[in-house]
Amino acid sequence: MTAEMRIRALCVDDEPAVLDGLQLTLHRHCQLDVARSGAEALGMLAQQRYAVLMSDMRMPGIDGATLLNVVRQRHPETVRLLLTGQADIQTAALAINNGQIFRFLIKPCPPATVQRAFADAAEQYRLQTVERNLLERTLRGAVQALTEVLSLTDPEAYGRAAQVKTLCVDMATRLQLSPTWALELAAMMAPLGRISLPPDLLQRLASGAPLQRQSDREALQRVSEVTHRLLAPIPRLEPVRDILRAAERHMAAVDDAADIAADTMPVAALSRVLRAATRFVERTDHGDTPELALAELRNDGAQDVLIDVIRQITGSRTHEQQVRTLPVHRLGVGMRLCDDLLTQNGQRLVPRGFEVNASFVERIRNMRPDALRSPVRVLIPRNAD
Repeated sequence: MTAEMRIRALCVDDEPAVLDGLQLTLHRHCQLDVARSGAEALGMLAQQRYAVLMSDMRMPGIDGATLLNVVRQRHPETVRLLLTGQADIQTAALAINNGQIFRFLIKPCPPATVQRAFADAAEQYRLQTVERNLLERTLRGAVQALTEVLSLTDPEAYGRAAQVKTLCVDMATRLQLSPTWALELAAMMAPLGRISLPPDLLQRLASGAPLQRQSDREALQRVSEVTHRLLAPIPRLEPVRDILRAAERHMAAVDDAADIAADTMPVAALSRVLRAATRFVERTDHGDTPELALAELRNDGAQDVLIDVIRQITGSRTHEQQVRTLPVHRLGVGMRLCDDLLTQNGQRLVPRGFEVNASFVERIRNMRPDALRSPVRVLIPRNAD
């Protein structure tokens, strides 16, 4: 394995002599850490990303098959190897067939065989990473195109979704949750089904007035169904669809960040983040102060750890951003409106909180110079020119 291919790996075995031998065999081929139990390995995985993990089969407490199955659920990007004796071959083969491991090695295992297995695992990790990065870029591009169309047809929903996305990514980063790409896409795609709503209903929703018609309420309830139907044909979006479905269901409370980060189903933790971020943005958009919105979230049963993280994020943003007053024609991509953008006759074009994108800049450019009220207040980073 060349220097360029060196990856970080973790070996798990309850016998110190075996770990010493693996360190001698692999120290020139990868950055190797060791753990003497499954519990210790899970703790290390929570703190550090590993490309490859190899575990002994028979260990007290959490055995190798159980450990690798948990790792598959919590850290699917990690390539998993199993070290086993002759008596455990049938169990190892079953683990391979169930998709839990990439390869198994039989004791005693020559150093060259171990090195070759780690080299193959490193290559598998590289291929997975390349494929994942390509997929994420492709999906983000497709989602950006869809959401920019949404920004023109339903700026209210787009503006809110953009705020939710930013807050979700910040929360997931602080809580060390992954995959953030799926959470980011879920936040932006959640309101996609609103394209099925008639313009007059969108106007009533934008006004904030209660919906009096039963048909309006029924149409709004079908939005999530339309979203899922639109996303269903798109390959590799299963994590996004799962997050959206879970966010629509009532989730049990979680008391601390460790419980959220250690959730055996990352989708559940990510959906909790999406629910909390969505409710917070909805309340602040309707005029609540951040503290009042957080108090309402607590009354609604949101977890304390999520409330604390939102408070930290909104507090830091106060120091990282500044308000500027600019002519409408100087609006740029990434700026966020502090006020509604109005036409000269007082009609709202887009709501406060709307994040300016390239399509909207082009839309403004195509309008008459005096069509919109100007100037307008926007949020921009403090280090912006």
